[in-house]
Amino acid sequence: MDLEGIGAVSAAGVALLGVGGALLVGRWQMRGAVRQAEETTRAGLKQAEATYRAALDAVHAESSAAFLQWRRGMQREAAHALLLACDQVGAAGDRLKEAARVDPHSLSHAQGEIELADAMHALRSATFAVELEGPQPVYLEAERYSMATMARGDWIKAEVRRIRALACLERHRLEAIEAFEAGNIEGGATLESLPGYRVWQTFQMLMMAAKDHPDQVERDSSAAFRPRGEQVRSAYGRFYAAVEALPHSDSVHQHARILYQTGLRSTEFQVPLGGQTPNELVLRDILNGQANARTAFIAAASAELARPFHSS
Repeated sequence: MDLEGIGAVSAAGVALLGVGGALLVGRWQMRGAVRQAEETTRAGLKQAEATYRAALDAVHAESSAAFLQWRRGMQREAAHALLLACDQVGAAGDRLKEAARVDPHSLSHAQGEIELADAMHALRSATFAVELEGPQPVYLEAERYSMATMARGDWIKAEVRRIRALACLERHRLEAIEAFEAGNIEGGATLESLPGYRVWQTFQMLMMAAKDHPDQVERDSSAAFRPRGEQVRSAYGRFYAAVEALPHSDSVHQHARILYQTGLRSTEFQVPLGGQTPNELVLRDILNGQANARTAFIAAASAELARPFHSS
């Protein structure tokens, strides 16, 4: 082979090596480009995922804050409703007691009984609302305040029943005096023998006997008072006979049990040197307990409403 042939072959070999090298380098460059593209893609996906999660977290945090804000508003409304309901029970009770003292048989008295019953029902509903909204510490104080307010309402209802029963006796006394003074009594009967006056008089005697002999009055297992000694039993028997002498359609029979208990508990309605009856002292204790319970409830509710949000 001459020199030209050898040169041609060498040139072809070099060209072949050049092509192979170029292909190899190109393949390496392609792999590098693919790897870089994959890394870029992965980085992009991670960035997109991070952005997506950040957006989700932001939406979740915003919705949680909105929910907690809504819950806080519901708790505030429940606490306000309970305070208002307690105040309404007190106001309705005071109006009823005043109406009973003026005229326990008037329309305003009947309306007052309805208003107090409605107010106490509204208070029970308001207490249930606080229980539902929570939290537990606030509800416990709400329940204590509600129970103290209910005790005040129950005291007023019992006092009004007593006032109404005593007014019934007083009406019998006045009617008997009026009939006696008008000369509408047949057979020359005395005032003391008239059934209406007799029932009032024997009630006064029962109260005096119970006052003078408190040791002759006992309380049974049902918390009712019963006569035990001779003097109180005798006075109790005379009053019972006077009540039974009236027609059973007479309103005094509707109040008989209250009158018996009032007569036996006369010491609870006697004004001592201090100026307040034991019955009024019971109300004073109820009002003090109600005021303390109100303060504790407001403190618990205020602390809860001022507490920072903690969303999960």
